[in-house]
Amino acid sequence: MQGRPGWTVRWWNRLFGRTAPAPLTGEALHETQRETQRDALLAAVERWAANRELALSLAGADRLLDALALIEGDVAEMRAMPGGGDTRPLDLALGMQGQLLFQAGQAGRALPVLAEVYGRCERAGDAEGEEVYARACADACRYLDLGAEAAAWSLRRATALERSGHGPVAARLRDRAARFPEGEPLLRVVLRSRDLPEATWELDELPQLERQATYEAVFTRGRPTLVTAQREAARGGVLGAQEDHEGALRRFDAGAAADPLDPHCRYLASFTLFLLGRTEEAIARAEEVETLAPGWFDNRAWLALSRRLVVEAAPGLVRTLHRLDDGALDPRQAARLAVTALEAHPGVPQLHLLLGKALVRLDRKPEAASAFRAGIDAAEGDSHTRSLLAVQLGLIDPDLARRRELLGRVVHDPDASLLANAFAHVLLAQAHEVT
Repeated sequence: MQGRPGWTVRWWNRLFGRTAPAPLTGEALHETQRETQRDALLAAVERWAANRELALSLAGADRLLDALALIEGDVAEMRAMPGGGDTRPLDLALGMQGQLLFQAGQAGRALPVLAEVYGRCERAGDAEGEEVYARACADACRYLDLGAEAAAWSLRRATALERSGHGPVAARLRDRAARFPEGEPLLRVVLRSRDLPEATWELDELPQLERQATYEAVFTRGRPTLVTAQREAARGGVLGAQEDHEGALRRFDAGAAADPLDPHCRYLASFTLFLLGRTEEAIARAEEVETLAPGWFDNRAWLALSRRLVVEAAPGLVRTLHRLDDGALDPRQAARLAVTALEAHPGVPQLHLLLGKALVRLDRKPEAASAFRAGIDAAEGDSHTRSLLAVQLGLIDPDLARRRELLGRVVHDPDASLLANAFAHVLLAQAHEVT
């Protein structure tokens, strides 16, 4: 029809029985086109906002790949549109895309997307956004074992925090980046202040900490844990508490599959397999845990005990240890159960440890000290449990010299429990006796 306006008018008259409108020309035509573009953009913005809400729901239901496909479609559509308009929809979509890629286990694809969002925040002067995405980039680098790059992103995050008025947290980040310029260890224990939970201190910084402040010892990993693994660990824990160990194991296995670097689902799966009497499989999982996070909770103690379990095939012992350790029993019941278990399984250091702790709660400290000493004597080849026993004994031993010797051995034992090592540092520091 182009070039034949007379034909167009005749066609309009035949179809509608009235005079066709005059064709738009010049500025009127441009204004109509602009209005059409604005209407299309407004409709697209509303659709993108709805898609973000849907993607959040999908991600919350562990449908990360479905959420990712939705957002990636929006990102492609936004990038194809002419520039010069509001960039916020694209900023939000890119941020979601990067986070979804990371949580879906695709950190390598996530990193450039997250870095782009950081750059967009930086150009916009958005210090809060810079902090969020510098942290996300640092996490992606840590997951990919890019230690130097992670430290560089931590420094960028510190700069953004300083601009936002969070100087103390920024200072701790700078100290940590300087301490670990090539990346953090797979696992260590740090101290966290309840007054400043975002900041952490290393154990060798104890002498300079405020004596009046309250600190807690916490594990910190050199790799972040993906959210699906965290959720599956929690779901499996609920099933395990209901004695559905097979169901719990399926959840832990799903979490381990979602995050190949997560030690905790494997740790819980190992313990569950011990409960089920599947000792060889439990040992294999425990060895995976030790590779991913050397010293994770009581994993080394279970590995040491596994040698005995292979011979005795005693899931009943595992169940007894679990009952004693979960804190549900009152101290009298716990003490009786531990004594009975020691009669059936003499020389298990974990039983001596749990018996001693029950006796401490009953204020029977001399008997508790005897239980701890017996456990130390029995803990040959199990430095993890021996160090926990030494700390417990150090807490109640009235002889200062003996206490200093016990705790000093724990501090200098490279195979000690990480938490026992941290507690020993704290106890010695409290007495101004750091060696």
